[in-house]
Amino acid sequence: MNGEKAALIEMLFGFGVVLAWALWELWSLDRDKRRAAKNPSARPQVERARDSEGQHGADDGGSQTPQ
Repeated sequence: MNGEKAALIEMLFGFGVVLAWALWELWSLDRDKRRAAKNPSARPQVERARDSEGQHGADDGGSQTPQ
């Protein structure tokens, strides 16, 4: 096997791994959506995001400058 064929096989393998991962993620998201539609009360609680500057956590309620 020459180098060109080996490089082609390696690129196809790498692309296949990425494609398999992407399909797995799409399937997993679809499965989660179907489960959430069947049982809306079982949805996970989403953490409140920090403010855009990250100056305070979700629980302290203040905007103090970090020291």
